[in-house]
Parts: sequence; C-alpha cells; structure tokens
Amino acid sequence: DYERARAAFTALNGFGDSAGMLSYCEACLLEQEESWMAAVEKFLQIPDILDASARADSDRDRIYNEAAAALSAGDPESAISLYSLLGDYRDSAEQRNSTVQQYFQKRLQQRDYEGALLLMDMEPDAITLEPVNPARLPDVEGFLGNFISAYLYFSANTGDAVSAYY
Repeated sequence: DYERARAAFTALNGFGDSAGMLSYCEACLLEQEESWMAAVEKFLQIPDILDASARADSDRDRIYNEAAAALSAGDPESAISLYSLLGDYRDSAEQRNSTVQQYFQKRLQQRDYEGALLLMDMEPDAITLEPVNPARLPDVEGFLGNFISAYLYFSANTGDAVSAYY
C-alpha cells in the first residue's frame, strides 16, 4: 500500500531513511500510473534503496520494448521519441539514430522532401548523407532540384528561407 506508506514516510519528516523510502513509494505509485520515465528518474535518485536500481532498469526495458514495438508497427515517430527518452540506456542512442536515418531515407524515397527537410531540421545529429555514385549524378541533380523546391515552398510562409530552415 504505497499511499499509506508514503503518508507514513512523509510524517517522519526526513528521519533516518524516510526521505529515500518516500521517494521509493512515489516511484512505485508512478509505475502504477504507467509513468515509466518519471518512475525511472525517481528510482535513479535512490539506487541503494531496496530494489530501486533493478526497478529503474525494468521500467527502462518497458520503454525500450515499447519503442521497438512502435517501430515494428510502422510508427517511427513514436519509436524515435521513446528511444530519445532513454538516452544511452542499452543501445537506445544507436537505435534512435538508425530509426531517424531510415525514416529520413523513406521520406526521400517517397519524394516527401518537405518531410525529409523537417526531419533533417529536427534530428540533424542522426542523419548522415552518403557519397554520390557518379553514374547516379543525374538522379541526384533531379532530387536536389525537387528538394530545393520543397525547401523554398516550406520557407515561403516565413518570407525568410534561411531562418525558416534554422
């Protein structure tokens, strides 16, 4: 009964380990609300209390698995957001960057140049551009023409193409 325990630890007003136990109860209540990342943050503040460290890892695993499921379900935006929450946990940073790169390539292949530009603007650290094969140069020139047109269309509402990009 984390509610009653929280009230008891609050009444102890920091005596002994009551502050850490209060945080533990609050983290457990956050888990019950399925606020996984908020629970992780609480647990990580008190890694030496009870099983806080293990519970933090378990909650991060839930988020990681949700990200993988979102990606499998064709929802890269959700996967990117979830992997971003996890920072460097496990291989989350690599998964995030890989997902961004794949999503960027997909938008380019679908000729969604405005979407690619928006993604490039939001996730510049995760996008890498490949060197061009000289045999494909005409295709690349056509692509760049379309990309620039999309960029200019995207920035037309601001009246300032440079500030629209940044």
